[in-house]
Amino acid sequence: MSEIQQGRFIESPGDSPAASKLLAYIRANYGTIPRFCEEKGLSRLSVAKAVKGEIRQMTLELAYSIERATDGHVSAHEWLEEPGGAS
Repeated sequence: MSEIQQGRFIESPGDSPAASKLLAYIRANYGTIPRFCEEKGLSRLSVAKAVKGEIRQMTLELAYSIERATDGHVSAHEWLEEPGGAS
């Protein structure tokens, strides 16, 4: 069983400020990624990859799902880069 399935903490988020905010929000309000995902109906794997910075290109669907799940604490635009790499 993987670390994510067992509900262990991810020690450090990816380089993105959004990843840091999401991990802090999850820890403060839900404790673990699996609990957050279960309560919010999100994919554990997708959220864990987002937090660890393992998603090359965040989808609009996931970015907005995270925004809704965090009641706007982590907004979709924080995950998305403008064309050409400018954010």
